[in-house]
Amino acid sequence: MAVLLEPGREVHIAATVDVAVAGGGIAGVAAALAAARTGAQTLLLEKECALGGLATLGLIVMYLPLCDGYGHQVIGGIGEELLRKSVEGGSPTAGPRGHVPPCWNGPAGEAERTQTRFRVDYDAAPMMLTLERLLREAGVSIWYDTRLCAAQSREGKLSHVIVENKSGRLAIAAQAFVDATGDADLCFLAGERTESYLENRRSGWYFSMREGESAHLHPLTDPLKGPCPPGSRFYRLSGSEVSAYVEDMHDMIHAHASGQEGAAPFLIPALPLMRMTRRLCGLETLTRADLGCWREDAVAMTGDWRGPAPVYTIGTSHLMGSTPNLFAAGRCISAAGDAWDVTRVIPTCAATGQAAGTMAALLAHTGKLDAQQLRGQLLHDGVILDPSLTSTKGRKQA
Repeated sequence: MAVLLEPGREVHIAATVDVAVAGGGIAGVAAALAAARTGAQTLLLEKECALGGLATLGLIVMYLPLCDGYGHQVIGGIGEELLRKSVEGGSPTAGPRGHVPPCWNGPAGEAERTQTRFRVDYDAAPMMLTLERLLREAGVSIWYDTRLCAAQSREGKLSHVIVENKSGRLAIAAQAFVDATGDADLCFLAGERTESYLENRRSGWYFSMREGESAHLHPLTDPLKGPCPPGSRFYRLSGSEVSAYVEDMHDMIHAHASGQEGAAPFLIPALPLMRMTRRLCGLETLTRADLGCWREDAVAMTGDWRGPAPVYTIGTSHLMGSTPNLFAAGRCISAAGDAWDVTRVIPTCAATGQAAGTMAALLAHTGKLDAQQLRGQLLHDGVILDPSLTSTKGRKQA
């Protein structure tokens, strides 16, 4: 392969902050909110020109459950705040699903909540605006149209990230960093061990509309199990594969829309809808064996969006690798197999984002992570950390 030697150059340090968050999806928004509300000067870096990631630009407009399916809420804090904010005033395209179920809006029995999960559908555009408003109210600086390029470390810690935007190539210095890219881009650039998912299937959620009717969502996805159907294949995380995915996604939407007599697509995804791509291999990895187990280093809990099941408890060790001031959030935390599939969705991304942002802010303020202080801050901010919600009494030490 031919190579080109790029000359060295000085890079202007354009910002110095307490916490830098890479990625403006749900996890990144939650991380930035948590850090700023904890008192940290916070900068959010986003390569697109809108917030929410797959939850907005990807049209994955289903805020999956905050409960365990047995009538117990297991995600609170920013995860619940964003769910409720997403349907303020309702959701015209979602109809009844665009409202919080009544049994989760006030006192209700466990039996009633068992029958109706704590979830909503919402509209993408209002959600984008809501997320930005929340960040600006919290004092977060947002850099849109800014792509992460490189990372630099000093004395074993991450010291700077290098980005590019219309102002050129710039450096950002911070005391602590959060990788909420969804693809573990910052972890990878910082030299952390990562693992890639190699079995993404084609997906193409889109909205169509017929004259005189409301919009209709088509959640198109090739079968997730079994052999690839004709015309489909597995996609991996590389420049050429992402481009191929987008083209094939567009073909999928076009073919489906062509069969919708009298209807035309009016909103298609602005992002590739890959389910999982690359994640951190952290100090510990969450797996199905952890189902229903409590951890003493707990920073978040999550149910299974697919159906009633024991909860997963997520600990600090699932958000950290060998770099002590870098924390993962969202679908690139250290989770494997079935646990990765459970933790990649909106509510859990919000929960791990809040945890990572709080950890980053406390580290930036004090230079260390005190477990008691961290737990106290999370509980104060509405996070649910309750060992009685787990199905076993086994304790896992950090």
